[in-house]
Amino acid sequence: MIVLDTHIWIWWVHGDPKLSQTTIVAIQSHESDVIGVSAISCWEIAKLVEYDRLKLPCYSLGEAIDWNWYFYQSY
Repeated sequence: MIVLDTHIWIWWVHGDPKLSQTTIVAIQSHESDVIGVSAISCWEIAKLVEYDRLKLPCYSLGEAIDWNWYFYQSY
């Protein structure tokens, strides 16, 4: 299991080039296992969105359903 810090989580989701190759490899090596984030990271991201300091990618309903199916199939 790997736990991502808030800014690393944001950079990972957005494909930010600030992530080092070492960090990318470390995260990718845990994608089939477990990648965690803390509850406070969720709160921090909510605040960033609330104050228009962060825009989250918006998925279609179909993409959300596909992701949800994949998530539950992996358990």
